[in-house]
Amino acid sequence: EAIEVTGLKRLFPSYVRDRIAVGTPKPLNINQLVDSLRLLQLDPLIASINAELEAGTRPGQNILRVVATEAKTFQLGIAANNNAVESVGTFQYVPFVSEANVSGRGDAISVNYQGTQGSNVQNFSYTAPINARNGTLALSFQNSDSTVIQPPFDELDIKVTAWTLDFTYRQPMVRSAAQEAALGVTFTRSQSQSTVLGLPIPISAGANNEGQTRLSVLRFFQDYLRRGAQDVLAVRSQFSFGLNLFDATINPEPPDALFFAWRGQAQYAYQLAPQTLFLVRGDVQVADRALPAVEQFSLGGQQSVRGYSQDFLITDNGALLSAEVRVPLWRSEDGQSVFQIVPFTDVGVGWNNSGFPDPRPNLIAGAGIGLNFELTERFSLRLDYGIPLVAVRTEDNTWQDNGIYFTVQFSPFRGW
Repeated sequence: EAIEVTGLKRLFPSYVRDRIAVGTPKPLNINQLVDSLRLLQLDPLIASINAELEAGTRPGQNILRVVATEAKTFQLGIAANNNAVESVGTFQYVPFVSEANVSGRGDAISVNYQGTQGSNVQNFSYTAPINARNGTLALSFQNSDSTVIQPPFDELDIKVTAWTLDFTYRQPMVRSAAQEAALGVTFTRSQSQSTVLGLPIPISAGANNEGQTRLSVLRFFQDYLRRGAQDVLAVRSQFSFGLNLFDATINPEPPDALFFAWRGQAQYAYQLAPQTLFLVRGDVQVADRALPAVEQFSLGGQQSVRGYSQDFLITDNGALLSAEVRVPLWRSEDGQSVFQIVPFTDVGVGWNNSGFPDPRPNLIAGAGIGLNFELTERFSLRLDYGIPLVAVRTEDNTWQDNGIYFTVQFSPFRGW
């Protein structure tokens, strides 16, 4: 007969009511109702939810009374890491601010700045739900300018400016507390300009004679998530088509704006014991021709193959396999804070198309140990030391060259 929602402050009751209704069609099925409530409990906008089913005013009718509590949706903080490329300075600071419920409808906005000694990057994104089945429209924009500071190339005054605009539509097709399968499409428009000693000169794959790269890319993606009692599996597939639209860069020979590439990603997490996790992830890309630089596959760094500098290998095609175990050395009684030791191993391979030579070596592997510290939801620190298992020449000028990586994040204010 009715779904009555109370307890919310900023989030509209219709957000909860519509999601229960769409997941619980008439006649009432208790199992479907329970699954709808479990889905809402998993929603990052909901801290807790309770429901009672009462008899309605007419025979055969029911009233569902729901009491929901909102989660904190505003976050302000700063992060720091050494995950940038050496050419612009590896140390990076990232102030950020986000709000996951801007208007009460569950729309989210995020803004951050990434700065190094030689680069400035601004990121903006806005995501809005468009239906009760969690379909979303998203807009994201990135603007950057960088100057090469790495000797001896710093004497050439190499500068690159770039921007990227993404429009994305994503719609879950299957959705329950145990699994979700979604389809989506993204249109990407990007442009970059490089100069050397103030003159427009191409320095990256795909640029034209004036140092410009203009891309219009249509991407179709599919993702799947399965949640078990002790494990989680996430899989994503994406097909990218470079199009000759909006004055895209077309060169006499590849690479240019015309290309096709497929990328597949997967991650599996298994809970061995309380706060003891085994994580394995894979990433692969296959392209039909030489790719512009921004579309290539990179290996090396804290998020890839540890023991090597960021983007040590950049190729048209590539594959990555990474595994680690997070073992707690200490955890708080309430379970909100944990200190873990993390042994890991990574391996990656890359190769090129259209007669472009493969890098030597084109296979790299690393192993090492990490430390992960999480203090409630406000502070986190990750420190990794990777040992390269395939010997390469390095300058030993940076922490990355010596296999040392860190990421620290502090969010002093979480509210609303």
